[in-house]
Amino acid sequence: MSLILEPPAKALASVPGLGIRKDIRIADEGLAAGVRYRLRNDGEEAIELAFTSAINVGLLSEQNAADTVTLGTRKTTVAKPIEVRNTAEIAVHSESRHFDITFAVDPPCQGATKPIYSVTNSEQGFERVYQQLEIACTWEVEIEPDAHVDLEIRGTALGQMVEPEAARPTARRRRPATPGSETARPPRR
Repeated sequence: MSLILEPPAKALASVPGLGIRKDIRIADEGLAAGVRYRLRNDGEEAIELAFTSAINVGLLSEQNAADTVTLGTRKTTVAKPIEVRNTAEIAVHSESRHFDITFAVDPPCQGATKPIYSVTNSEQGFERVYQQLEIACTWEVEIEPDAHVDLEIRGTALGQMVEPEAARPTARRRRPATPGSETARPPRR
């Protein structure tokens, strides 16, 4: 399945000549999805810009140190923001929710992560509550007149079904009867 989004040229009037096309593709089995941006220059002068695409992942736990994000070769927990240049792969691992998501980035970008918090007012005062993780991919691009640049992020998800551990009622243990100790039990009240 594919969805193509392309805003009218006047919507991008802040950068004359810039055209953007966003192509979202979802695989039939639903385990892979991708987005490709085509930035084109319909103007007469070269365009230089920083283009950022952000992904928000809300399934990670800030309290679980085994929920991690890896940008290239640098690994971090959800609560610690990082920036990595020349990132070609981003891996999200959740030990608490039993899933992995891998993003392939082409061409490599400057990757960055940061936690997103909400602030609530409670009986104890203001509290900062973790909501989700933002993963940003930023490309510094230069587009010559009548040319285009393609930027792509492809994601693959892998999950594991885990049966919840059900509490089993424990049986009362009976004392083994020893020979010669057959005494009457006192009645229950």
